[in-house]
Amino acid sequence: VLYKMEKALEENYSSELLIEYMQFKWIVENTSEENVIIDIWRLLENTSENNIYDEYILNFALAYFSSHHMENEANGLFVEYINQKYGQEDFGVYASDFDIWEAEMAAWYSVKNENYTDAVRLYESLCYEKTEVPSYHIQLNLGALYTALGEEQKALEVYKNLASKSISSLIASEVHYRIGCIQFDLNDKKNALLSLNYSIKL
Repeated sequence: VLYKMEKALEENYSSELLIEYMQFKWIVENTSEENVIIDIWRLLENTSENNIYDEYILNFALAYFSSHHMENEANGLFVEYINQKYGQEDFGVYASDFDIWEAEMAAWYSVKNENYTDAVRLYESLCYEKTEVPSYHIQLNLGALYTALGEEQKALEVYKNLASKSISSLIASEVHYRIGCIQFDLNDKKNALLSLNYSIKL
């Protein structure tokens, strides 16, 4: 099977097939985690073009590192990629230029590193500037950041906009719960009670 995959790579190379080949090879050869990590770094180096990592292989590396308690390595790798592609490490500056996956990843790392200004800028870009409709978790994250930073009215706007869309009852319940909590904090107890009751009924 490995030989057939090697021939397929020679005839019709793709990053996806390369990763499938390597994963199968690691299983067949019972490769140690240490050597898998070495192979991943080699893949990143050998498949880069103009000193910019291949996006598919980069995403695989980020996912692998993050799932194997190597968050610092994943963070550093992503920062290096952004620096390679955009010329600097400031995520917020290039929020509008980022691809969607880059903006989502940058926002996640910004929150993790407690850089909330960049995180808000990135989530705002995903919600209001990209052509693709943002997923509900992106909007929930933006609302949570606004709330944490004392921007309750902005958070309410995000949540009410999300509540007006077709979402599952589970997500709708969470959205109305968050709306109710904010309304309660703003001393709007009547509407808070309505929102929280509605959340429970969903």
